[in-house]
Amino acid sequence: TFTFLANLADYGPKVGAGIGQEDLFRGEIRATAKMMRAAYDAGVPMLCGSESGFALTPYGHWHGREMEVFVNELGLTPLEAITCGTKNGAIAMRMDDVGVIDVGYRADVLVVDGDPSQDIRLLNDKSRFAHIISKGKPVDTSRPWPTHTKIPGSKVANWSEVPLTYERAMTL
Repeated sequence: TFTFLANLADYGPKVGAGIGQEDLFRGEIRATAKMMRAAYDAGVPMLCGSESGFALTPYGHWHGREMEVFVNELGLTPLEAITCGTKNGAIAMRMDDVGVIDVGYRADVLVVDGDPSQDIRLLNDKSRFAHIISKGKPVDTSRPWPTHTKIPGSKVANWSEVPLTYERAMTL
């Protein structure tokens, strides 16, 4: 997973994390991406994670970020990255009836305003979510996005002074 490192490199200093270490995190991403790309080219299926639950990757804010890193750092096309985040994850979990949109499959569906095959970043921008269907039912996107209270024992200050939400990252 790259999301945590990418957020540290790109936004960490803006929330009090990793000040002066951006090059270290970016270098780690480049070195790992090079090895992962070689594996991908050799036919190894790639999966996307989210690293959700840390101060730099709070739940519900960065699920599309891994695909963005796969495009920018591994050189995958947006559609290849989306496959890593959907179909390949289902295969890895041995769930034969999820991960694609087709007759006979179960799927949660995200409809975005725009074309993620041209701009993968759309998959993180909740303001671009036109419709969400989860477990066969529409999700009311006009309601505020759920927030999470602090988990007892969590140590936000280890990485960040405040949780790095997508909205905070885009306005800093």
